[in-house]
Amino acid sequence: MPSQAPSFLMKLFSLAVACIWSAVAASTAMADESDKASRTHIELAARKLPILDIDGHSITPLAPAAGHFSILVFTATECPIANAFSPEIARIAAEFEEKCTVYLIYTDPDLSVQEVRDHLHDYSLKPVTAILDIEQTLVQATGATHTPEASVIDSEGNQIYRGRINNRYAALGKARHVVTKHDLRAALDSIIAGSPVSIPRTEVIGCYIPTPRSQNTRN
Repeated sequence: MPSQAPSFLMKLFSLAVACIWSAVAASTAMADESDKASRTHIELAARKLPILDIDGHSITPLAPAAGHFSILVFTATECPIANAFSPEIARIAAEFEEKCTVYLIYTDPDLSVQEVRDHLHDYSLKPVTAILDIEQTLVQATGATHTPEASVIDSEGNQIYRGRINNRYAALGKARHVVTKHDLRAALDSIIAGSPVSIPRTEVIGCYIPTPRSQNTRN
């Protein structure tokens, strides 16, 4: 029995260390999520950073012209909830194109440009500007965590609205028969009218944005 004591104590010590590290990791993750949730302004360096769209054009979606607004919609080809919003995303892009530009941000780092093109075609996602955010530069700048998540940004870098497109989903796998709250549209109507957005943050029900691959994995 005495000979087994050191082994038992070592196991107990290892378990205690594992619990401590788990608590630290959870605390760090919660702090990161809290920072993302409260992010309301895009830093100047990030706003000026040129981004390539899938056609190779250098653009600055985080720095719209004065009086104009960028709508970033984060999406993923394999997210059924994001795909279900495709018709509404296309309608918003067409209806608000005079004052807003819709950027469809593909967050899956394993996608190819051709797969993005196929997705745009299959889901009739026009007129939008598509970006393959392999490095997740836009994800980090806005604090986006889910797909489909929308972010509306003005020329000063203010994130005026961030959240769901509407309340089509009450929970994962639980769609409403009738949409009763058109959150993104309501925000855009207020913004264009020069009025404050009454609800600038809403909760997104959808798929978590995947973690980007490391540089070594891509090489």
